Amino acid sequence: MPAGAPGRREIIGTIPDTVPPGLQALHVNDAPGPVDLSPLAAAHRLRRLHLNRSVTADLSPLRELPVESLRGTLAGGDLTALAGHRTLRAPELATPAEDGAAAGLAAARLAERETPMAEAPAWAAGLGLDTGGALRLRLR
Repeated sequence: MPAGAPGRREIIGTIPDTVPPGLQALHVNDAPGPVDLSPLAAAHRLRRLHLNRSVTADLSPLRELPVESLRGTLAGGDLTALAGHRTLRAPELATPAEDGAAAGLAAARLAERETPMAEAPAWAAGLGLDTGGALRLRLR
């Protein structure tokens, strides 16, 4: 839908203090600093949040929202707020290089299932972890 289409609104800059409760999708592009997600707690229909080339440190405002698609960069690698989330499927979160290991561990816990060996390198690489030295062992 083009930016000028009915029902579509473009917000440039930070997320405003007040967001429409019917907001379903939000794309934040190139934010100059950490993005505060707390205003989104009022967006009870939010399904998609993409932080494109933007960083946030706190995902807790998304805990009770029906977000299905989440992309962005997470400072600190703490996914605790999303553990057991009812609707979120396979979040795509990168971390600053210094936070990579912490995020990898948190993502493994968030999945609430064992990750098949075939998927593990892709998960790790998607989180920004170096998988160049990964070994695959098959025990018989």
